Amino acid sequence: FLIALSGLFLFLFLYFITIRLQIGIVNQHVVDIQEELRKPLPVLTRLLGIEDEIKAYLDEIEIQKAIIYTAHRKRWDIILEEIRKIIPREVRLIRLTNEGNRIVFMGEANSQEAVFNFVRSLRSSSYFSEVNLHTSKDKDKDGKAYVDFDIRCQLRFKEGA
Repeated sequence: FLIALSGLFLFLFLYFITIRLQIGIVNQHVVDIQEELRKPLPVLTRLLGIEDEIKAYLDEIEIQKAIIYTAHRKRWDIILEEIRKIIPREVRLIRLTNEGNRIVFMGEANSQEAVFNFVRSLRSSSYFSEVNLHTSKDKDKDGKAYVDFDIRCQLRFKEGA
């Protein structure tokens, strides 16, 4: 009986030591994994590099947007100068609306002939295409006759402008 009890005690002692060793190995693995997680992984490092590149590209996009804005403004300066050159003296623009590449002229003129001259001038300009007289109405204001008009057309930029 004593031998059996000693054998059982020895077996339990060895089993306990084996379990303690396994727990120690698992604890060491946990520590190793925690250390690895604290370090930037190679994939993360690459992603951080990409993030820097993306920031550089976004900065470049902002610079290009500023250049495009400046160029677009310059084109409008040219277009407004063209309108100033071709508009008859008898025509007064009240509103100029831009919808993408479409432009709408709303205004008043002394006569239908002045409106038609303006339409003809817009059609002969290289900055406008598809020029259409949308509305033209004779009106009276303070005892004076005038024409209320609405002209719609496409913007067309010259090469190099």
